[in-house]
Amino acid sequence: MHELTNLVIELDDLFGKGANEFVERMWERPGWGGRFGFLDQAIAARIEQAREQSPGVAWAWQRLRQTHGRARVAALATELGWSHRRLIARFREQVGMPPKTVGRILRFDRVAQLLRDLEEPGLAEVAYDCGYYDQAHLNRDFRDFAGTTPSAYMARRLPAGGGVSG
Repeated sequence: MHELTNLVIELDDLFGKGANEFVERMWERPGWGGRFGFLDQAIAARIEQAREQSPGVAWAWQRLRQTHGRARVAALATELGWSHRRLIARFREQVGMPPKTVGRILRFDRVAQLLRDLEEPGLAEVAYDCGYYDQAHLNRDFRDFAGTTPSAYMARRLPAGGGVSG
């Protein structure tokens, strides 16, 4: 997976000569829900054919997800009985990114969800609830992942949970 990180892979490279047929079958589905459902099924089928993930990496991934990225990498390594270096290498090899980066993404995802769902969230409280040291730490991750500040993001929210405007 790490060999594919931050790359755009052409569909032909994944499906070979069947790429055009795949796209046609996807567009035959009614609406975006049907198309995404078809895509989800295709991805799930490919995953089933993939090499099995190591139980340790699978456990670390689940632990990161359960904690919304708040689990510390050193604690994960200790619980697995692995060295810090081994966990990072195996995780990166099988997931595509090191566990610390995945943790940052999961924390950011949690923040974005809270900012969408709360009527008037206090940024300092959201930062604390999501495992950031302070609001400046939250702002840095938010800029890195969303290209804007949390305040600017909240200002672009659409009414009635309709999402975020461009």
